[in-house]
Amino acid sequence: MVLTNAAHVDALVPPLLLGALLATLAGRGALAGGLLGLAAGVKVWPLLLVPLLARWLPARAWPPAAIAFALAAGVTLV
Repeated sequence: MVLTNAAHVDALVPPLLLGALLATLAGRGALAGGLLGLAAGVKVWPLLLVPLLARWLPARAWPPAAIAFALAAGVTLV
């Protein structure tokens, strides 16, 4: 029973990370940052992917990605 109760949160991380990866590859910085921020709100370890995904984004997409990430991660972590 305890394992089943904790497993539902872990099911949210893969779709959010996949969405962040696909948005990054499409150059949609704000969407990628927001999805990665939500994934970081569910589990903290997706924070390790921030430098990797930021490297793949075009430079013009960095500011919206950083703002969206900070807002999403901040709200979900609080």
